Amino acid sequence: MRFFTVLLAVASLGLAVPSSTAQTSRELAEKHPAAQVVVKFLRHSVNRDYAQAAELILPASLTTLQADYLAKVKNPRTALDEATAMCRAVGVPDERGIQAMSPPAFYTAYNQGMQRRYNVTDEVNQRIAETLELNMLSVAEEGPALVHFLVRTQHHTMANAVRHLEIISLVRSDNQWLVSLGEQEPKYTPLSGAAKPGTPAAAAPTAPPKPAATPEKKSPAAAPAAAPAAK
Repeated sequence: MRFFTVLLAVASLGLAVPSSTAQTSRELAEKHPAAQVVVKFLRHSVNRDYAQAAELILPASLTTLQADYLAKVKNPRTALDEATAMCRAVGVPDERGIQAMSPPAFYTAYNQGMQRRYNVTDEVNQRIAETLELNMLSVAEEGPALVHFLVRTQHHTMANAVRHLEIISLVRSDNQWLVSLGEQEPKYTPLSGAAKPGTPAAAAPTAPPKPAATPEKKSPAAAPAAAPAAK
């Protein structure tokens, strides 16, 4: 706790954190037992080996991804042409095709659809894979079964050098670390006693009646100003 306080104080003064501190954070991240899963997941993703990447993802995360996508397709507010386009984006004609997929198969189809949408060619993907660099910056442990890795990635396309900051969250499940896709998403938990959506709020208590105001005493009327004397 004291060390964290010192870091905050240093940051507030606009001073750089010593490189030894950054080095220590990097070493802790690289030595963490989940680090190799992070590296494999990112490399499989870049190489478009989505089936292998899916094997490193928490099954519940894959199920949630598919369920959320299907819910958007079936949402009454989604226009018919938009729903059809969403189905075709994952290679099926309608929502029944999405339901028939296994969660890992949907994950693969979803990412392949993203590749087509952004027109990422095989040549560009090969260039990215050949130039990819991963730099572990730090790891944050949120309890014994949940960790978050901060990773700086760098690669080249045909036209640009690209740097990106990735946050990869992992959950320990059955003695293995698996990627959890939704940890950066907001989570909403109803508060006990809070009104449910659509429930009218309780009426505000009636304020006690105010005491009758005392009539103000009127001051005597001022005498009218004298008319100016005639010249």
